[in-house]
Amino acid sequence: MKFGIQLDLSVPRPFDGESERRTFDHALEHAVEAERQGFDFCWASEHHFLEGHAHAPAPDIVLSAIAGRTSRLRLGMSALAHPVNHPAITAARATSLDIVSRGRAELAIARPVTWAELSGFGGDSEADVWDETVRSLARLWTGERASLDETHFKLDERAVLPRPYQTPHLPLWAVACDAQSEREAGALGVGLVTEAMADRREQAQRIAAYKNKVAGSEGVASFVNDQVAITDLVYCHEGDAQGIEAGARLLRAAQDLAAEHVSAQELGLRGAPARPSGLAIGDPRAIIETLRNWESMGVDQVVFSLNAGDAITQAEALSSLRLLASEVMPVFDRQRTRAAAE
Repeated sequence: MKFGIQLDLSVPRPFDGESERRTFDHALEHAVEAERQGFDFCWASEHHFLEGHAHAPAPDIVLSAIAGRTSRLRLGMSALAHPVNHPAITAARATSLDIVSRGRAELAIARPVTWAELSGFGGDSEADVWDETVRSLARLWTGERASLDETHFKLDERAVLPRPYQTPHLPLWAVACDAQSEREAGALGVGLVTEAMADRREQAQRIAAYKNKVAGSEGVASFVNDQVAITDLVYCHEGDAQGIEAGARLLRAAQDLAAEHVSAQELGLRGAPARPSGLAIGDPRAIIETLRNWESMGVDQVVFSLNAGDAITQAEALSSLRLLASEVMPVFDRQRTRAAAE
């Protein structure tokens, strides 16, 4: 199983240049430290107009800055589908990142799910063109010239530049957080990025449904990506009670920020802090148990969100990351175990 971090770029109020600079600086520090500690991936998602929740309109720029500070970390860019982006724009941004990172970029396509983003770009909640975007990208990356004639967007024959650095092109993923979309991702033959759920049985069933679909897919890209990445809040502490308490703060902050724009998932945080089911919160032993459950479901990559609206300090977030690397990750990787022993 591989491990990554997610850069959420959530900013506490009041918003000003200094608070946003601090959030971005912390994110860059997370990425550099993640590579130093042996993490495999760094993901950044695109969002617009989501005050506090995600000041992240340009993940390619943030990941390009990280590319210049790292040498091994895979860089996952999650871009929004039409109407926010025409596929030709997304293709060019992703391949530019691929070039400056010397072939470390990966691309996930996400639906615009908030009304702020849909209405801001003149979108129609009934017009779902996510699959059209995914299908178009591989066509734009193969061959010297390409054209698009989809229901919701067009492109006369053009050379979409620059070309991918990786051969034949970047790995393609889809961000999907409902059962139907996850099955659609499998049918398209692209990797699945989804969220951790409290109901483990339902999560296992949904991952199995995706794996079944992707196993029978010929794929819309030049190769099938059958990997599952699951995103989750994390707080790891040597003391389980301290880990649960800080993790509960993180979860409340994330829910409060998300509630302004999307429906937040209710995970039962009432009264005294208790370990929310399905989240990587607590001491290393508790988090190992959570990850083993995901591994048994067929999860290939776990992507951790380290902070939410400064609910914990930067020192706490980095300490959690380092403890994950030293006490949790080696359990799932013999190479990491050997490196730690040496």
